[in-house]
Amino acid sequence: FSDFANTPSNVLAEFVDNALQSYRDHKDELLALNSEYRFTVDIQIITDENDRDIKEICIIDNAAGISHDRYLYAFEPAKKPEDDSGLNEFGMGLKTAACWLGDNWTVTTKALGEDVQRYFSFNMNQVTTNDLDTLPIVNTPKPLNEHYTKIHISELTKNAPNSKGVAKIKQDLASIYRLSIRNGEMRLIVNNDLLEFDEPEILKAPYYKNPEGPVLYWRKDINFVFDNYKAHGFI
Repeated sequence: FSDFANTPSNVLAEFVDNALQSYRDHKDELLALNSEYRFTVDIQIITDENDRDIKEICIIDNAAGISHDRYLYAFEPAKKPEDDSGLNEFGMGLKTAACWLGDNWTVTTKALGEDVQRYFSFNMNQVTTNDLDTLPIVNTPKPLNEHYTKIHISELTKNAPNSKGVAKIKQDLASIYRLSIRNGEMRLIVNNDLLEFDEPEILKAPYYKNPEGPVLYWRKDINFVFDNYKAHGFI
């Protein structure tokens, strides 16, 4: 998995996608539980004591958690979802994304409406050395109304970002989720910074070959369909 061509921003977006889809699937239930609820994903990229090398990555969300009927499915690698109309169309999968970033990772999740928290730990060295094909799930009783997922990744692979790359990750994620950030659907936090998307400044000027001509607004709206795909936005 760690040899797949990808970027830290895109892989972290896999975890955000999972949380965002969980929120969308259970939005009414979450808001019914708490009218002031705000869906939030908090990513912490933790460096060593010298603030140079990244040692751990944590992704925490307050969506509806991974339910019992979705639990095994969530950990299948590269499993294309049966319903590909939402996010995670290509199903890189939580397991694949986590292994791309680190050799040791844990997932702690509590599904809304269930009375148990599930904890799962994966260590690449232990799995390969001992040729393991099953791993235990640790169940802990919890109140029905609690809901969250916490992913902790350590023993990072060569793919993990360096400390200088965190700014690029913030910029990339703010762009990827600009619609959800703009409309208030999601609060996305990276290293304690609440991400915002700055709209690009659009040029207002005449065409350069006709500098005395009319002032143009250099933005073109697009909306087209190609076979089963569609795109809309602007250039």
